Amino acid sequence: SFNSRKDTIVFDEPLYAHYLKVTGLRHPGYNEIINFYCTNGNKIVDDLILKDYNKPISFFKLMSHFIIDLNLTFLKKVNNILLLRHPLEVISSYNNVIKNPSLRDIGLLDQFKLFNFFKKNHIPFIVIESKDILKNPGFKLKELCNALNIDYDPRMLKWDKGPKNIDGIWAKYWYTSVHNTIGFSKPKTRKIKLSSNNKLVYEEALKLYQIISKSKI
Repeated sequence: SFNSRKDTIVFDEPLYAHYLKVTGLRHPGYNEIINFYCTNGNKIVDDLILKDYNKPISFFKLMSHFIIDLNLTFLKKVNNILLLRHPLEVISSYNNVIKNPSLRDIGLLDQFKLFNFFKKNHIPFIVIESKDILKNPGFKLKELCNALNIDYDPRMLKWDKGPKNIDGIWAKYWYTSVHNTIGFSKPKTRKIKLSSNNKLVYEEALKLYQIISKSKI
């Protein structure tokens, strides 16, 4: 969506290689990712995230659990958006690539830590839920843009089908579904079955989700 704006430069998960290097987790394409991308998270923050660009807006998509072993003071210098997604959907989606994800894997634990970090340090942040965007994309994106103090651009509602030039090399493992879209679609109600391991993770994640969701726009 933000990549469709003409005034915005977008970066896809620049901390992914750092996260894999720190944790040693063998995600699909592990060797390819850590050999191609910078694995020094603090260097990425200084040289990429805090850099000035030739466009007014720079947008960084960052999984919350990728923000690990870093000096978090940089979060005081940027606009922070917590994109919230129901844990049932996250677990189901994650299971398509990595079976039986942990609470840490699905990101809600670290998202909750960031949520508390922002509150404790009086750092402004925005919480928006993916389901709310899907239900009424134009309205919710206008709300988000207003909260960010930037103009809304209706081009944010559409994009071209297929891979994007901003995609990381991990796209072939994770982005198949989104590459088949050309815009937002209404949320679908579906029955999701969880394994016993998934249920334990879901129960813990739901508690965190419910706390964070109280702050959403």
